[in-house]
Amino acid sequence: MNLPYLLASLPHLMFDAPAPLGAEAFLTACREQLSERDAETAGALLRGEKSRAPFALAWMEYEKQLRGAVAQWRIARRKVAGASRSHGVTWERDAPATFTWEQDAPATLDPLARDTALDRLRWNKAGEMEGLVPMTLDALFAYAVKLRISLRRSAMTREAGLAKLDEMAATPLPGGDG
Repeated sequence: MNLPYLLASLPHLMFDAPAPLGAEAFLTACREQLSERDAETAGALLRGEKSRAPFALAWMEYEKQLRGAVAQWRIARRKVAGASRSHGVTWERDAPATFTWEQDAPATLDPLARDTALDRLRWNKAGEMEGLVPMTLDALFAYAVKLRISLRRSAMTREAGLAKLDEMAATPLPGGDG
């Protein structure tokens, strides 16, 4: 296992830049330089799958809390009963940039802006979870999370969106005439 070599060889990731590394290249490097268990954990984090590793469990708990906070925000926005249920992540504390643009510009509810803000929250949380020591497994696992975000964002192009829209428009609705 050569974790410091692997971490030093990985290209730097930036939130607003395309992913500089593909998923398969990252996974291959992990398999070559890490134990099987650690490579599997990195792969699970990259794919958004479950893992029993402490970092992955903490990440899955954060994702669960974030999804709960988003759901509560949507409920509160629609003034539905039950909106006061609390989660570990709150939009007031953890996601003000994510959830306030509607108050600033109600006519411009931009799903891409909302998605970008949520990705930025995830990115920042991964950065917090990597810790202060740069050559640790937590740093590698945080890199896997950030690479997943970066790859997903790189795939969100206008062309891909239009292709998905065409695909959805061509698919008949269930119970429809065809």
